[in-house]
Amino acid sequence: MDRLVAKGERVRTEQSGALEVRPPNDGSPKKTGKKPLREPPPPSSGGTIPKRARGAAGMTRMMSPAGMGEKLERTRFEAAFTKVAGPEAIEALQAMFSDSPVVLIGGDQATGKGTLATALAAAMGGEATSVGKASVRKMAAARGVTVEEMGRMLKTMPDVDRQIDYAACQAIASGSTPTEAGGTTRLAALDSRLAGHLGQFLRRLGRQNIVTVYLGCAPREQALRFVNRELSPQAKDALDRVVPHDPALGMAECVQALSGLELPGAEDVARRFDEIAARDDVDRDRFLSLYGVDYRDTASYDLVVDTSGKTPDEVRREVIALLPHGFVGESR
Repeated sequence: MDRLVAKGERVRTEQSGALEVRPPNDGSPKKTGKKPLREPPPPSSGGTIPKRARGAAGMTRMMSPAGMGEKLERTRFEAAFTKVAGPEAIEALQAMFSDSPVVLIGGDQATGKGTLATALAAAMGGEATSVGKASVRKMAAARGVTVEEMGRMLKTMPDVDRQIDYAACQAIASGSTPTEAGGTTRLAALDSRLAGHLGQFLRRLGRQNIVTVYLGCAPREQALRFVNRELSPQAKDALDRVVPHDPALGMAECVQALSGLELPGAEDVARRFDEIAARDDVDRDRFLSLYGVDYRDTASYDLVVDTSGKTPDEVRREVIALLPHGFVGESR
């Protein structure tokens, strides 16, 4: 249950829950004269809301020394994007700013990012995209390598990564995404490893109406979803019977159980699932090297949702209920 302790501040009781809600971190954006949408309504499920320092008009700012880290992070992004897009890169982003609401979704593989992005985009009347994923897949196909191998190769191609992330910032800033026909369409949701950090960066530059969501998921649940998608619901049920319901269970144990299933294709799916887990670690190391940020750092997100044991529709409803007024129509 929630309780109100001060005007504009929400905290939770000690009871644990699947959802952790953080109010948006604006980091003192420039004034644009445009009215921002309202904050999310109080949540209805358990969790913990960390204390924040409240600024004027109810906006939230990170308390020092975290603020110093945010300033350094912004400087790193600015330096990276200026390197690949020229000295006017930041001003060009600001000139593109739209008031169009955008939800940015981050997290590990098989946590439901793409599924949630598609569902939210439909509810918001826009499109969903994953700029980085599409770009990496295209590069991998052109080189005849897997996405996992391309991820490792990108560690030696930092400027390509910077270009991909700058393109993501352009889409978020403008609230639009390119179409295959050469035009643009409204962007409503984007999934990205750097969703939380890019959202904070653009808010500090003055882009309003951004909400960032981090999706977490237990390794056991990730394995079940992957098997359901890559093999069959029957294979998922078989894995469910042999994998212990242990919160401390890691990826290695899930891969071992999956490879032991006496089902056609199980060993190959186990290998690919292991590669996915490795890709998470490769991407984390790559972004730490590029920008000095950890995409798994949930402090950079507004909403943190554990999707374990929940259907896609349950996750969609949970997130929509916490979005600011005006992001989704009244018919939601």
